[in-house]
Amino acid sequence: MAHEIARSADDDLVVLDVARRLVELLDLTDCAFERAPPGSKGLPPSARPRLDATGDMVHEGTRWRPMQLGFLSDAFDILVVRRGRTRGRFVCRSRRRQRLPEERILAALALCDLAASSMGD
Repeated sequence: MAHEIARSADDDLVVLDVARRLVELLDLTDCAFERAPPGSKGLPPSARPRLDATGDMVHEGTRWRPMQLGFLSDAFDILVVRRGRTRGRFVCRSRRRQRLPEERILAALALCDLAASSMGD
């Protein structure tokens, strides 16, 4: 995957590939990418829970480990951040609210970081 990003000139293709791989890794029904508008400071807030960079789910001030409790929601976001700026988010639709191995969660977050690295400044 890292090799594909290094040789890809089109970050849209990278984002599509990452979304496809997230579906497989996290057992999702769907995954879409919402891009921040050019020149903006980020995206409007989402009401969905968020899988943060530590691997925790966060929603309305509550944190939990999806490895222990599952996603507990039909949909959640993973933010794509590059150089401190939110470039977009993957909107993930859960197939079921099962627990997943930590390795899969960390691999998914690594893929999102690779997607961020493919996006220009």
